[in-house]
Amino acid sequence: MNQWNGIVRLVADVDYKFLTESGTGIATFTGAVDKHNAKELKAQGKQSANFIRFKAFGKTAENIAKFFSKGDQIGITGEISTGSYDKDGETRYTTDVVVNRFTFIGNKQSKSDSSNKGIKDDDYSFGANSFEDFQNIEDDDGTIPF
Repeated sequence: MNQWNGIVRLVADVDYKFLTESGTGIATFTGAVDKHNAKELKAQGKQSANFIRFKAFGKTAENIAKFFSKGDQIGITGEISTGSYDKDGETRYTTDVVVNRFTFIGNKQSKSDSSNKGIKDDDYSFGANSFEDFQNIEDDDGTIPF
């Protein structure tokens, strides 16, 4: 199974562009994720976060670019993707998280700020899958099976 879940704070604005060959939108951004002992590391003057690169495609990319900017928090579900490329005769390796789904967590602005990019305090979630794919399951006797 290849799945990554986390809450990330964007360290820079989202870079959104279109892939010329397909016309598909791509959003790339870097997010900071606190290490498990972040408070202890910070007190020692050490780096207390991991910086992870993220990529999103299509409608997911468009929505991330539209609603998020530097300092905002975002909940992400995705998968680890590795790759490599040659630069100056040297092979360089990459590791990214490809975003499958995201959730609004909060942002750098106060929750009471009504100019919050038009986002209400409600929890919204967007991703490759939609709720239209779900179907109700009829319960035959109304009891919980556990």
